[in-house]
Amino acid sequence: MSIALAAGANDEHLQLPVPVGFQLTQQTVSGIEMLPPGESTDHWTRRITTQVYQGMAGPGFYDDYRARIEAVNKKDCDDTASSTINEDKVDGLPSHVWLQACRFKSPSSPPHYAFLRLVQSGRNAYVIMEELAHHPQDTETADAITVLLSAKVVHGAANDTAAPAPAHGASVAADGEILMQSIPIGFKVINQGKTLRGVEITEMIPQDDAPDNWTQKITSQVYVGMTDTSADGFKKLFVQGEKGICDHARTKDISDGMKYGHAFQVWSQTCQQDADHASESVYFKYIKGKDSSYIVRWTYRDAPTREQADAAIEYLDRVRLCDNRSPDNRCPP
Repeated sequence: MSIALAAGANDEHLQLPVPVGFQLTQQTVSGIEMLPPGESTDHWTRRITTQVYQGMAGPGFYDDYRARIEAVNKKDCDDTASSTINEDKVDGLPSHVWLQACRFKSPSSPPHYAFLRLVQSGRNAYVIMEELAHHPQDTETADAITVLLSAKVVHGAANDTAAPAPAHGASVAADGEILMQSIPIGFKVINQGKTLRGVEITEMIPQDDAPDNWTQKITSQVYVGMTDTSADGFKKLFVQGEKGICDHARTKDISDGMKYGHAFQVWSQTCQQDADHASESVYFKYIKGKDSSYIVRWTYRDAPTREQADAAIEYLDRVRLCDNRSPDNRCPP
């Protein structure tokens, strides 16, 4: 996996891995642009950019920058929304992640969604942004946040290459973690591989459903190497990201704790984009592993019955990690 670089003052560099499905189209001292193959700066469906503000870091820079972005959106868009996703220190540096949404009344004008992260070092400020010219689909919100959090500020000489991630995350090693989940009766696997961001993914739907027209879907995602976010913090990323793209988003905590030596969170989210769309319900389970982070979710396209909701919760309760490095949690032979 190649790494794109942008230079700051004081021998600093912003490193950002080029995600699978993207290519580096521009790279200057102060910024980077990445696009899917075949797309251009003037015509794109997704775009990743960075900007370096040398010597401009300070207590008020984040508030001023976000206010300027929101002012532009209010001027140019028929409907705007701004939602904070995460505010924390990452690698010891102040980091802010938020979503800006811009929508238009005309059907011919596509919406614009931007996931942004602003990081400040001692003197420099860095903005990483992923833009979508459509409403975020299924895993795109989580994938965009993954890209933003993969950016790192480094000091000294920077390398322009990095070792590729393992093909199947932690489960590739016999002595590593394995996510244990079953295929429910009446379901089939329709996708198993990597997303555009290199996240391991498996998708299952009912036998009679089609990949582009499903009523239920079970999705598991392995965020390889992402272990520096707590279970509660990872949940907040999903919850805040969903609130930014849904007109009516509701969240309900179901359970949390430790099982087999791993922290977990289970919760549900209901999303209704507008009055013309049915209410979609999703049941999540997050597990924090030693090697990676894991999300399994059961999505109902329409509001589930009580029996369906119970089935999803019971299924997620059985999903767990095994690890042959742990004598008390070894994987089945």
